[in-house]
Amino acid sequence: MVQPSGSPGSDFDITGGASSLGRSAMLHLPSELVNHEAFQRLLVENQDLREALHQSNRMLRERYNEFVHFQTIQKEEKEFLMQKFSEARQTVEKLRAERDSLRMQMDEQSKVLMKSTNQVAEGGTDFVQLLKERKEQLEENVRQLQENNQKLKQEKGDLLTAYQELQTKLAQSPPGEVGTGAEKAKELESVGDRAALEELQKKLKDAETRNDILKIKLDTIRGDALKKEKEMELKNEQTIQALRQQVEHLVDDKVTVKAQVTSLLGELQESNNSLKECSAQKLKLEDSLRGACNETVQLKREKEALQQQHSLQVDQYLMQVQNLETALKMERQNASEDKRKLAQLQAAYHHLFQEYDAHIKTSLENAKKNQVVDLDDLKQQLQQAEEALVAKQELIDKLKEDAEHYKTQLETIPVLKAQADIYKMDFQAEREAREKLHEQRDHLQEQLEQLQRAFEKLKKDSDVAARARIEEMRNRHSDNFRGGGAQLVAYPGNQGPYAQNLVAYPPNPLPYAQNPGNFHMHQGAGGRANEEQPDFCCPKCQYKAPDMDTLQIHVMECIQ
Repeated sequence: MVQPSGSPGSDFDITGGASSLGRSAMLHLPSELVNHEAFQRLLVENQDLREALHQSNRMLRERYNEFVHFQTIQKEEKEFLMQKFSEARQTVEKLRAERDSLRMQMDEQSKVLMKSTNQVAEGGTDFVQLLKERKEQLEENVRQLQENNQKLKQEKGDLLTAYQELQTKLAQSPPGEVGTGAEKAKELESVGDRAALEELQKKLKDAETRNDILKIKLDTIRGDALKKEKEMELKNEQTIQALRQQVEHLVDDKVTVKAQVTSLLGELQESNNSLKECSAQKLKLEDSLRGACNETVQLKREKEALQQQHSLQVDQYLMQVQNLETALKMERQNASEDKRKLAQLQAAYHHLFQEYDAHIKTSLENAKKNQVVDLDDLKQQLQQAEEALVAKQELIDKLKEDAEHYKTQLETIPVLKAQADIYKMDFQAEREAREKLHEQRDHLQEQLEQLQRAFEKLKKDSDVAARARIEEMRNRHSDNFRGGGAQLVAYPGNQGPYAQNLVAYPPNPLPYAQNPGNFHMHQGAGGRANEEQPDFCCPKCQYKAPDMDTLQIHVMECIQ
């Protein structure tokens, strides 16, 4: 009696967790399927797909971390720019306060000048003192203006250094980190530069207005001084003797005032030069601002192109992942179906084997119980048992063959698919070749029809030309014979050498019809004449023509 080698579960192999189906699914797989090449290939492909997914996830995480780091850097730059902007605003407010204080001082000085002009008329000594006080005030104002100009230059240098630092930072930042934060920073920078330029323009305008006011005041002071000098000269002429010493002092004061005025004019020229330098620097700053704007536009375009490329790459990666997931699902479904079929076959085999074993056991028990039964009954039962065993064995063999057949089908399915694809490609190529042959045949048919039409046309033209030529030759031949005085002879019943042509030209008349006595002499002369004349004979009907033209006409008609 044949015993089973073990339970159905003993034929399975429990593998590790490397498979995508998991440990629970691998418990139900047979060792033949696990060791199969296709199954191993699927496991390797599944592992590769997992590794690819892990790599893509890792790349996405790295990109996210880079983006977060870039955002933090942009926030820091933004805070730095806002701080610089607030500092520039504070400096502007300080300059405005200084401008207001200078305006107040100028108003006070103008009031003092008005008072001094009113008091100058009272006495010469008071006028000299007022001039000295005015000179001191003007010196103080000039010093204040120089200090303000130096402050403005320092602030302008600070702004230029800050602008250069920002440009160096933007140039040092990698091109991949150019994003919305960089654009905002550049916009803030451009706004800060514009605000600084506007403030510088305002300061330049204020300085120009101050210079104009100082010039006007200097002109007024000069005019007042000249008037007062004239008045003092008149007074001094009246009181020359009493005020000589005072006049000398006044002359000295006049010289000092003139020196002070010249110094003030030099300072005004210096301030004008500084204004020109500021305007030139302003133009340079405007040019640099335009270049920065152009750079920002180019960077925006590059950023948009990079964003489009990144979005396209992400879409492609997503499509590839989806395709790989669908292929993996299909492979899993096919593998699960194959496993289910194999499990069903093994369960059926096990069930049949159990039935066979139970049948043998029951037959043995019945044999032990019925030992009293006759030998014939035992033989019949033995035969029935053997037949049942044979049937069961045949069924088992058939099931094994079916299992092997299914395995071979599983192996041959991809080969058949590849063959079907090859047949399909061959069929498509043959169909394209047939279509091309049909097109060529139609094209050749059209060309043949065109050639036939051209041939018929040429044939008609040649027939017409041949007929015209024959008629021309006939007319020419008839004209030649008529002009030579040839005689026309009609043979009765179409007899004679010109039977085909009803009207023919007779040969030379025989001499013996008129003079029979000279027969031999004429016969000899005729023989020599026949020997001298050429033989115009038709090659088809052996017709002899008198000349070449008639032979040509006859040959054309005979051939037709």
